[in-house]
Amino acid sequence: MSAADTAAAANPTGRAFLLRLVRSDAAIVAGLFLGSRGLLLLIGYLTLALVPGAHAAGPLLPNLFVHWDSDWYLQIAAQGYTRAEAPGQPGATSFAFYPLLPLLMRALHQITGLPLPLSGVLLSNIALCIALMVVVELGAAVTGDRRNGLMSAALLSFVPEGFVFSAIYTESLFLLLTAGSMLAFARQRYVASALLAALNSTVRTNGVLVAAYYLLDILRRRGLKGALRVWERPEEYLPAIAAPLGLVLFWWFAFLVTGDAFAQKSTVLHGWGWAPALPWTNVLTYLASGALTDRFWVVSALISLALSFTLLRREYWPLFAYCLLNFALYLTGATANSLLRYSITILPIYFGVSLHLVRRPLLAGIAFGAMALLGGFLMAAWALGLNITT
Repeated sequence: MSAADTAAAANPTGRAFLLRLVRSDAAIVAGLFLGSRGLLLLIGYLTLALVPGAHAAGPLLPNLFVHWDSDWYLQIAAQGYTRAEAPGQPGATSFAFYPLLPLLMRALHQITGLPLPLSGVLLSNIALCIALMVVVELGAAVTGDRRNGLMSAALLSFVPEGFVFSAIYTESLFLLLTAGSMLAFARQRYVASALLAALNSTVRTNGVLVAAYYLLDILRRRGLKGALRVWERPEEYLPAIAAPLGLVLFWWFAFLVTGDAFAQKSTVLHGWGWAPALPWTNVLTYLASGALTDRFWVVSALISLALSFTLLRREYWPLFAYCLLNFALYLTGATANSLLRYSITILPIYFGVSLHLVRRPLLAGIAFGAMALLGGFLMAAWALGLNITT
């Protein structure tokens, strides 16, 4: 018997404490976070080290996670919003991007003195780590089984293109606020849920869609007649009412600065050419495209959409409807290479998939193996600076 075993046997209370600590949700989440982020860093490092002609523009951290739209958020954090158009991209202005992420980046930069790029990457990773812990709680609340919450957090940690959760992008902050608002709603903390929902619509447009989920969940629980008697439980409707407030404030700010309340939509249209179209029209266009990459991205989104059907059960149909609304919005106007990035932020899908994986270890192993393979390939492409997401 080793000295450690002897000490543990002599002190069963201490051994039990250590076992509880290792098996605790916090330890599991920390392992998922560190393991997934460490794997991405390793793939990024090896890609830059082994691919001829590839090199990092600076230190691996934070530069590995500063690409594409990250530059826009850094510009807003440093200079604020401006009507100036991007060189070589007529019509493209910083008003295409929502304000909460750059505001928090600037605040962290001023508090800590860290450079803005490092502040942005640190902020995204902190948001992701907290989001994983909230997802465990939310998954347990939604499904009634804590194992589903843990499985959902594991899926989220290793999902393909999950490197954006560590980049200067809005995905991790959006996940945190969505999960936090839904969890507060499930626990009947309606003021907290309303505040988080309002903040979320200053991160991304589809932050407002959580309002539909809340209203549908009230309908599921109370029936049509009960849901229409708003005066009986008015507090339940507060999160749905508050959800669009952040977006409305951004519209008001845009109007004051530019004279166009919908400057975000205007610059996206003229600077990026994102004109809305019917979802099925865009899907057929991408599938018929001669570009293999366009077909890959739209098929990835369609697979994500198919996975949302795991929620098509009596007790989960409001979550399923929330997924469909998000896909309907994304497929109306996003460019093909943004579709997977957007799809992986539709949180309820992980709860539905976890219901089928948590008791099937072989199927879970196959799923995680496939995700790791595709995720590694996409991380290598991202490290090389390929335009796989905008």
